[in-house]
Amino acid sequence: MTLMGVLLGTLAQLVFALLLFMLAVFAGASVANNRELAPRRLAMLNWAIYVLPGLCVVSAVVVIVSYLLDASAGYYLWYGLPLAGVLFYGIVISDSLNAVVLSRRFWLPAAIMLAAVMATGGYAGVFGFLNKQDVLLFPPVKGLLTLEGEPVADVEIIREATYDDVDSQTVNTDANGRFAFPEWITRSSTPGEPLAEARLRQVIAAKYEGEYYVLWQYTTDRVDEEPVIAQRLANLDCDLADEETDHYFPIPDKPQFDHIVGSICRWSS
Repeated sequence: MTLMGVLLGTLAQLVFALLLFMLAVFAGASVANNRELAPRRLAMLNWAIYVLPGLCVVSAVVVIVSYLLDASAGYYLWYGLPLAGVLFYGIVISDSLNAVVLSRRFWLPAAIMLAAVMATGGYAGVFGFLNKQDVLLFPPVKGLLTLEGEPVADVEIIREATYDDVDSQTVNTDANGRFAFPEWITRSSTPGEPLAEARLRQVIAAKYEGEYYVLWQYTTDRVDEEPVIAQRLANLDCDLADEETDHYFPIPDKPQFDHIVGSICRWSS
């Protein structure tokens, strides 16, 4: 989940905390007014007024801290803690109301409130990490590296992709200055998250005599293949003597916009 997803989940938890406070107050009052309760049962209903909203706050804090510590995706399950509290609360009062009153005064409002909270996307993180999608980090890459027109052999080429994390791969140019990378696909739950603003950053660089030369630098919000980009990446013609510049490639379905690529490479079309 991105930072936006965590912020959205926190907001949903705070809203849910208010709804659970109201539920505990009105449902508890309804039970107390209809039945004479044992002191322990009455104390549990009173404590629920504070405990149920508190579970929302605790779950939000745990997720925020886990996000900051870069914990594993399983921490999103903490968003389900208030749901467990609601189920336990229903068990507590179920012995105090008959089925008709219970269905009308507790389960129906609870179901409506849970549906409202889940509709905001606050619980998307609980299930989102289980629904990972393919993300195309790079299509196949092929290129030629030269210096003033002459092939340069055994130069390290680094391909780096930044999406959920930063990953890189390396190859070396062959005796003819050529290099290639296969298609690079990863699995991520980010595309399915509400209001996710993750962007893919692609970088290819050549390390020659201690200096780095940018062969490709591109940022996009697409996670599938872009034909124009795939075509350019399959035909990198790069001379270390050329200066890095921005290249503008029209987007076929949006002619008013361009793909902007920084590179020392050149393309004939």
